[in-house]
Amino acid sequence: MIEEKKALRRELKEIRNSIPEELRKDYSAKILLNLDKIDEYRNAERVMLFANDGSEVFTDDIFLSCIQNGKSVYYPKVVGEDMVFVKVSDLDELVPAYRGIREPIAVLTELDTLSSAVIICPGLGFTKNGERIGYGGGFYDRFISKHTGLYRIGLCFEDQICDHIPVEENDFSMNSVVTEADIY
Repeated sequence: MIEEKKALRRELKEIRNSIPEELRKDYSAKILLNLDKIDEYRNAERVMLFANDGSEVFTDDIFLSCIQNGKSVYYPKVVGEDMVFVKVSDLDELVPAYRGIREPIAVLTELDTLSSAVIICPGLGFTKNGERIGYGGGFYDRFISKHTGLYRIGLCFEDQICDHIPVEENDFSMNSVVTEADIY
């Protein structure tokens, strides 16, 4: 299964990288519109978001929308083998860190309660029923395993929707997957 996942990761990364930047920006704007249709997201007071890296869905506009709507936004910071989510009030508070991905500069206000919170997860691919293949580090699966009550939303481009993803017992599925074309 490890080799199957590695091959699928390579394939999905190539697919995502082949989408021109201008199209990714257009799709990302449509993803935000679809995200706003999910009640759990719209009603959340706290949003756990990721800073996009490379050819991922652009998430800065999601951050700005959350702030404009009075939501608190938290970004992951890698600490050893785990992640903590830290409150961010301005995108300037994010700096390149683990693998060059933007993270909060310091742990100032760590998320202390998960009530009325949703987590938005990156991934290389998702199925329509929410199965996810990440980057292989297990950070999100470990975090979610400790906070199973969170409403989980996966973001990707429609081209990253898979018919099948090999899953293991420690892989967590999403409650919703949002693309520029649909909500699954």
